[in-house]
Amino acid sequence: MNTYAVKVNGEETKEFRVPTGRHEVTYEQWKEAYTYFVMAEDARRDMEDGDVEGATKSAIESICRTIEALSDGITYDELMQVNWSKLENLFLIAFGWIQEEEPKTKFKINGKKFSIPDFMRGTAGDFMDVMSLLSSMKDIDESNKGIVVAAVYMREGEYYQDLQEIEQRIEFLKKYGRMDLFYSISFFLLSSLRSFSLDTPQHSPLVEELESLISLSRI
Repeated sequence: MNTYAVKVNGEETKEFRVPTGRHEVTYEQWKEAYTYFVMAEDARRDMEDGDVEGATKSAIESICRTIEALSDGITYDELMQVNWSKLENLFLIAFGWIQEEEPKTKFKINGKKFSIPDFMRGTAGDFMDVMSLLSSMKDIDESNKGIVVAAVYMREGEYYQDLQEIEQRIEFLKKYGRMDLFYSISFFLLSSLRSFSLDTPQHSPLVEELESLISLSRI
């Protein structure tokens, strides 16, 4: 985490900590921040439609809410009292990694080593095994879909895994998972779906979840 300082209401100096990359962002933080990424898209549309006032309000709230969601030590109300040009510049500097980081294939999480398979180099059977496991995960908690996808797709040692192992991994990721893992898995799995022409209405909920997970790189 990096530490930054801003003047609140032109007087009090407020220090807060900002993640240096996706590896320091939890799934819960991302879910909260994603709401405000969507707000940023609304601001762009408002500007295109000529609604300058609406676009400005949406852009300011989006940036302040995003900083609050991803940072430690500062609130939305405090951010709203910071000079706008300085806050916008700070956002671009502190969160530049959002657009720069590339997906990875190897991770070490809480002492355990994991990898992400490249199904473009694997067999069709391997890929279909993953799709079958995803389909068999009934009654998925909507708030944890991204974690379930990651638990099925990632590997620890041998390729083969059963539902009990996946359920244990889901609990592990709820506690230790970070957005660099979820982003990378979404990137590679979505690429595989499209290469196999499986980004169809049948798989649209999965495709939507993957697209939302990688949208962190688009703001």
